[in-house]
This record gives sequence, structure tokens and C-alpha cells, in this order.
Amino acid sequence: MAKLKFNSESAKEDYLKLYDDLAFDDKKLSLMLIRGELLARNEHFVRDWLELEKHKKNKDYNEKEEVFCEKWRVDNLGLFNLRREPDPIVKGRTGRPLKNSNELKDHFGYCTLEVDLRYSKKKIMEQIKLEIDKYYKWYREDSREREDEFGYNLKLKSPDKVSGNIPIDLKDYGRYIQIWDLKEQKKSWFQIQKELDISFDTARNWHKRACELIMEGIPGFPSFPQE
Repeated sequence: MAKLKFNSESAKEDYLKLYDDLAFDDKKLSLMLIRGELLARNEHFVRDWLELEKHKKNKDYNEKEEVFCEKWRVDNLGLFNLRREPDPIVKGRTGRPLKNSNELKDHFGYCTLEVDLRYSKKKIMEQIKLEIDKYYKWYREDSREREDEFGYNLKLKSPDKVSGNIPIDLKDYGRYIQIWDLKEQKKSWFQIQKELDISFDTARNWHKRACELIMEGIPGFPSFPQE
């Protein structure tokens, strides 16, 4: 598989220059940089990036770049400046699911939730309760005055902080990636055990977790496309 190099230090400098809020949120900044490391190892991302590069001198490059950025939920700030706000664990909208999306009848008094299942069940249930409470309060307060205008256009704000099923020690992500890189270098499990001074089971478990993160992405941020 072809490989891409993520320049973490350069990306960190760019992020801090461009986004003032990151100076006060070390956790989000760290996770954004980890996301870049994972994307650089994701075979589908690498494939799409290399295909995009073939069109760099073509007239349709900007259009293709826009499609690429939308698919991978990255911003157009260079190769790996991957600024994106975390997605909410639970996203809601008003309206009963319709067979015909052009129909707007029967939407009043219903809400539909979209749940990110990469989080722990406890965290998901907490967020579902918060989302339902919000919609229920809105429904009760506004139904009499605004029934004809009731919103399927409710705008939801992404959370300001990253949360979810994330290791307490973010260095764990670095350990997972390190194991993955060693296996890519054709190191044996015995060699990895000896080099990192860990058990065989730990090495295997970390590698498995690295593979999952590289394919799926980090909880709290947009998941990676699976094709």
C-alpha cells in the first residue's frame, strides 16, 4: 500500500495560527493531530488522495478537491490540516420518517434521532436523554403558537468540547499507531514485544485497536468512509 506522511508539527503550528480556540483546548488539538496520523494510514484515504493529485493541473481540480474534502470531512488547508468540529453523539431532527421525502405532512409532534454507535452505551443514553429533553421542551413551549411553522429546519450546534469513548491517556493512541507501524515494517510479534517491552497479548490488542481506528476514525469526530 502506498503511504502518506503526516507532518504533525507543521499541522499543529498551522492550527494554532488559524484557530484561536485551540490554544485553550489541548485535548481537541491533540485529537485533531491524531486524526491526521490515522488518515495517513487509511488505505481508502491514501487511494483517494493520490487520485486527486493526478488532477492537480486540470481545470476540474477545484471541483474534485471539494468532493474529496466533503467525503473525508477535511478542510481545504493543505494536505493534512484536517480541522473539523466534533460531530454530536446524537443528532435529532423533527418530523416522522416519510416514505416520500417530498411530503411534509404529519411531521408535527415527532423527532428522529441519529446515533453514533462508536461511543459507549452509557454516553449514548446520556446524550439521547438530553436531546429528547431539548425537543420535548421545544415542542411543549412552541406547539400552540407555531404549529404551522414547526421546524424540520432546526439548526443543531456541534459541541464545543470533544467527548466520548476516548482513552484517558491520549498517549495510548500513539502506542496503537506505533504497533501498527512496526507490523507494517514486517516486524514479528516477538520483535515488537522485545522492542516495546510489552506482552504478546498487549501487542496483539493494541494492533487490533489501531486497525479499527485507522478504518473507522476517532469517536467524537466524523467517521471515515468505508469505501
